[in-house]
Amino acid sequence: MDGDEAEGQSNAFVRVFLWIARQLWEVWLEPFLIWLGVYLPKDPTYGRWDIPFSKMEQRLHDNPDVTCTFHKVMMPNGYDWVWYQVWEDKLAQRATGREADMVFVHGTGVHSGTLASHSRRYLDAGFRLIVPDLPSHGYSTGMHVYQRKMKGYTDGVRQVIHDVARRDDERLGQRTLKENRRTTFLLGLSFGGLAAILYPMYYPGSLRSDTSDPNEIPIDGVVAVGPIVGWSETDIKVGPLVRAVSHTVNFLKATRIELYVPHKKVVDKDPKVYKQLIDSDKRSHRGAFRVGHLFCIRDGTVDTVNLAKNFRTPIYIQHGLQDRVVLPAQSVNFLRLIKSDDVKMTVYPVCQHVIYRKAKTETEDLAGRVAVLEDNVAWMCDRSPGHGHIDRGVSFSSDISESLDSRPPNMHRMPSFSVSSGPATPGETVFQQESLSARSTSSQDLTDKQETGSVVSDTIQSLTSQIDTALDSAATASAVPRASNELTNRGRSAVSKSSIAPPKSETRKKLDDMTEDQRIYRKDWTLAENLRPYDLVI
Repeated sequence: MDGDEAEGQSNAFVRVFLWIARQLWEVWLEPFLIWLGVYLPKDPTYGRWDIPFSKMEQRLHDNPDVTCTFHKVMMPNGYDWVWYQVWEDKLAQRATGREADMVFVHGTGVHSGTLASHSRRYLDAGFRLIVPDLPSHGYSTGMHVYQRKMKGYTDGVRQVIHDVARRDDERLGQRTLKENRRTTFLLGLSFGGLAAILYPMYYPGSLRSDTSDPNEIPIDGVVAVGPIVGWSETDIKVGPLVRAVSHTVNFLKATRIELYVPHKKVVDKDPKVYKQLIDSDKRSHRGAFRVGHLFCIRDGTVDTVNLAKNFRTPIYIQHGLQDRVVLPAQSVNFLRLIKSDDVKMTVYPVCQHVIYRKAKTETEDLAGRVAVLEDNVAWMCDRSPGHGHIDRGVSFSSDISESLDSRPPNMHRMPSFSVSSGPATPGETVFQQESLSARSTSSQDLTDKQETGSVVSDTIQSLTSQIDTALDSAATASAVPRASNELTNRGRSAVSKSSIAPPKSETRKKLDDMTEDQRIYRKDWTLAENLRPYDLVI
């Protein structure tokens, strides 16, 4: 054996030893020492704090029409925090007269910034967008994508909602009664849809009419897009070996171990979709699912059945007919169990599990993502009526492929920071370095700008004269931006019916006993019938 070969074997042995040592530390020793209270990691985000914003978020943050503030709220343990953003378009809010919040709950492994490319639709409708990174995701603390209990996620969302309410009370100088709180909706995608559904079950006092807890912040509706209320046993198969390993690992309290991604191959027929969502996003979790997270999802789906009697909040479920992760029939079965008097479900024949992805053809995009956005905005607007609408030229396109370099220099805007709980945004140091020469204000001035948004205020003042015109042309009903006309008009000039194949017959059978006469099709739809979304009679 020559020297090079011996050195190679020695290096291989060292690498194996280091890997085993790392696993022992991350899986057993570190959580045990944290539990004892004798150790805390220097970076509780495990390296995620230094990852810059995505291009989609940067584009939104630099938009002079949008006020973006960044906050973090501490969890009850006094160590972990949940980081969140608040996005507002003050002009749209004044024009629509809407005082309502939409809390976005993202899916497994991704982060709050995934809403950025679709945020314009909700902002134009006048919603204030509250966009948190779930615990153990993004810039929030915790081992990436690791919470053993679903309540770990819903508790994080609850802390954010209560923190926003506290800030509102501070601005008003008084505590707002529960019945007078802003209208608030939860909108969750996939795993986030499961968390949004479980929220009213775990916190029954969040029903506005509930008087048991006057300090609870009311939730007025849940929009769940492709929620994980179960999984397709046909498409997501868990072999006996994987089950045995999972239960053994769970018994040994080694649930931080990464095992596998059960739905990776069925998220979408195009493998590039998963790659775009996960592999190409540095803030997303690119590893396998941890064993604890798998059990967390399993337990959460069980809770949707066991606690269904606690669900009395208005709910709207949107589901793709071609979803191979969760079957539409599973959402139907859930809706039949709950006690809510306000229930709606829409099925989109062209959609797979990732409903918010931009389709390759205009027809599929209109019948899928665009229709989904239009429908959930309308549903929320019906339950939070304003007095007008704002027409800005509706855009549903994704910003994911657009370059920041194409923006003119004067489009850059100073971000606002919340410093009440320490550094509130990742990469804040980078922002400070880039804009240090442009800043002439103190840290206290920055805190004040968080609430007032000085640049946005200047923009609003310059556009005040346009508000009366917007209000004069406003609809007197729901204040939904008039995208429905654009949908219909674009539908007439769309590509032919043959451009998209109809769903397979076996996919349609997944609705079990939901027959044709239980489907309500929209009358003004101009695309092919096999592409037409329909509501189900529950």
